Amino acid sequence: MALSLPIQSMQAVTASEQGAAADLRAQLNAGQTLNGTVREVTADPSRSSQFRVKVEMQNQLMELITSRPLSTGSQISLNRGVDGGLQLTLNAAPQNRSGSEQPGRSPVSAATGEGRAAATLTLQIPGDKTRTAQLAQTLPLNQPQAGRVLPGQNALSSVQIAVNGQTLELNAPRPLQAGLAVTLTRTDPTQVQLQVQPAPINPASQPQLQEGLQQILRDALPQQLPMGEALNQLRQLGNGSRQGDAVGQVVRSMLSLFSVPPRADASSTRQAVQNQLQASGMLPGATHGNSPTQAALQEPLARLAQLAEQLPTEGRERLESLLQGLRARSAVNQSMSLQRWQDQPDGGIERQYRLDLPILLEDERLENTEIRINQQRHRNAQDQLVSQWSIALHFDMEALGTIDARISLQQEWQLSARFWAQQEETLQQIRDQLPALAAQLRSSGFQVEDLHAQQGSAPRETQPPLNRRLVDLHT
Repeated sequence: MALSLPIQSMQAVTASEQGAAADLRAQLNAGQTLNGTVREVTADPSRSSQFRVKVEMQNQLMELITSRPLSTGSQISLNRGVDGGLQLTLNAAPQNRSGSEQPGRSPVSAATGEGRAAATLTLQIPGDKTRTAQLAQTLPLNQPQAGRVLPGQNALSSVQIAVNGQTLELNAPRPLQAGLAVTLTRTDPTQVQLQVQPAPINPASQPQLQEGLQQILRDALPQQLPMGEALNQLRQLGNGSRQGDAVGQVVRSMLSLFSVPPRADASSTRQAVQNQLQASGMLPGATHGNSPTQAALQEPLARLAQLAEQLPTEGRERLESLLQGLRARSAVNQSMSLQRWQDQPDGGIERQYRLDLPILLEDERLENTEIRINQQRHRNAQDQLVSQWSIALHFDMEALGTIDARISLQQEWQLSARFWAQQEETLQQIRDQLPALAAQLRSSGFQVEDLHAQQGSAPRETQPPLNRRLVDLHT
């Protein structure tokens, strides 16, 4: 399901290219499709919620006006409908040499446009000492803060941005459209990095988006394979032949990036979770082909698809089935995450990120851990945007049985956690470790509100109405 956008206008970037622009429009009038590459995207300062997209087509640079941004490097097609209107279609990622789907680009990204990199600008802090002191208080060093561009720029290079109830004035390399949602990060005493967040999805399009996600779930649920289980089977497939040895090498590189080793420290676990989030394509900046971590996932999957061609029929079919299961699992995680995404008019948001985290046990087996990260950002009594985070973990372990954990973090330091275990012996082991866990958390600077363990299973998450039937059938 490709992303399509209506085009408000198309014109040449320079006057010398006006003749070429007329030729391109004539081809579109003839009903032909033109392909191009996005070279630059900027917010239109004169039109609300519009973006200027510079596209290279047939060695000519054209400027299009669209209703949402596109990532630089995206491949697009232009055509004219029966009503005469121009339509832009974001093309799917190119296929790999074997003709199968490119593993790094999930159907969710094509259906929703999520996962594109946000535009980034470097702003200069004015030399005025009063403003510098205000900025230091409102924008702590290297701590991203949400903001919104205000109307009424005082000069061509000056922009006003509302952040946590304060109005900041910064020097920008170009005008910014009023109303844009941005993230500001002060990187040093003189500079601030501004990241323009993707435009929120129009509420009127939510039914179509939900139906698109539903179709992805219908297709992917029967085929999905958790990453831990898939990696276990891939390791077995890698034993034996010369081609199998090559498969094993690729799998080991994936394990080093996306799994947690036995008795891992906090740093190793944090890095593995971060790698999984970046590879999911749902974080700002994790654009297809531009994120090093995402490329690190795409490359081994593409390499495995190539190795499958060299295997005997049975081995090839098994490897292709495992790769399809991994891609389907990624599509399921993204679809179920995006169904929980909400954008509020006051800047509040709700985000969910689902991922698998394989844990390597002492006997070299991988146990799959399902992780669900939720972020809720809302305005407090002081009209400041504050975030509340919660993390849900689910373990299915042969020796210990099913274990669930729910962790809540408020104001970045108030923490509470609840654990569920089906087996009584496992429950007692968890309770025995709670005092040590509380002490470790307090020593790390957290205020521990509550730690509790009980027998049974965690309450099931309330699903969106359109999704509930599908999820119940699956789980």
